Amino acid sequence: SAPLDRAARAIVMLFMLTGAINISLHWAALSGRPGAYGRDPEVGFLAFLVITATALVTIALVSTGAGSVPAALFDVISAVTTTGYAGALDGPRPGMVAVILAGLALIGGGIGSTAGGIKLARGLLLIRQSRRELQRAPHPRGGVRVRIGSASVADAAMQGIWAFFVLFVGCLILATIALAAAGLDMVAALTHALSALTNTGPLLAEATGTAMALSGLPAPVLLMMTGLMVVGRLEVIAVLVLLSRGFWQR
Repeated sequence: SAPLDRAARAIVMLFMLTGAINISLHWAALSGRPGAYGRDPEVGFLAFLVITATALVTIALVSTGAGSVPAALFDVISAVTTTGYAGALDGPRPGMVAVILAGLALIGGGIGSTAGGIKLARGLLLIRQSRRELQRAPHPRGGVRVRIGSASVADAAMQGIWAFFVLFVGCLILATIALAAAGLDMVAALTHALSALTNTGPLLAEATGTAMALSGLPAPVLLMMTGLMVVGRLEVIAVLVLLSRGFWQR
């Protein structure tokens, strides 16, 4: 029945969000400190993304008569947690919705969570670092610091985050080119590369109407996609270090 379906989706959304939050916060809550959720910058950023994206997706879906607020909320949570459930809607979403869902999957969930993507803390720090550079442009000697919560982030840490982001995007670009060379159109190639690297399920492929694009591809391409999923789950820098000659010489 419809009420049962709504209840089931609500439970699924709750557990998707639970899996996308740093597990240490759950432990703190179970230890009698539930306020840890409210003090965590990643949780606040996650809430902002979910609320803002749900509003935008709802507007796009309602304007085309293709959905509702609950359907938009499910798609948004499924994307940002990189769970990838296709949700209550069948078939491709409007172009703006597909772009929003892809952007959410790229950001992903929290550090120390089960979600993929570049992670909320990194995304938040990249935004704040960009803002700092804009503030410093007219005052190069200004002492503007990047902060997350009450902590100040060292420049060396920010350089590591930028390196991770560049390598992550580089893997995404190379995988997209490889899939396009294998015969997929650019939308399908980018969609499947992003889904694999962020460990997102079928949501992005269904949202762009390319859900069956991988069928019939040669075995080397499927092997590359398998490796891409492993890289996305283990963190790209860790995998590249593991594959480097210097790591095994020590």
